Amino acid sequence: MNDTAKLYQSVTDSLAAIPELADTVQIFYQRFPLEMAQELESFDVDAYFNINDEEEPKPVFIVATKSAQPSGMDLGAVSFAISSLVAASFTTLACAIGAFALNPDFFAAVQAGDVSVVSSAVPIAEGLAA
Repeated sequence: MNDTAKLYQSVTDSLAAIPELADTVQIFYQRFPLEMAQELESFDVDAYFNINDEEEPKPVFIVATKSAQPSGMDLGAVSFAISSLVAASFTTLACAIGAFALNPDFFAAVQAGDVSVVSSAVPIAEGLAA
């Protein structure tokens, strides 16, 4: 068993020794990724990593109550998600059409009443959405 596994086992054994805590909390182990730590300006990388020796990062334990559950999707959350999807789709299509509107031929066709050229903006809209 490596050092990380021994440490995790030690922490879980210590938790199990206190029945009041063992019944109410759960522990998760996470190694803090070095790449993310380097992106954070205020993060003290040296406190969690020994970069010169390329050791594994120090362990991070996350403690949560066992009663913590993800929130459910109520009608308000679903309607907000759908509204956001519609607004984002409209904005993406408008951006793609705007890019084509700079093309004089596209602009002239739309002004002449030929809206079939709008379908040529769909690939750009899909690319923007991706």
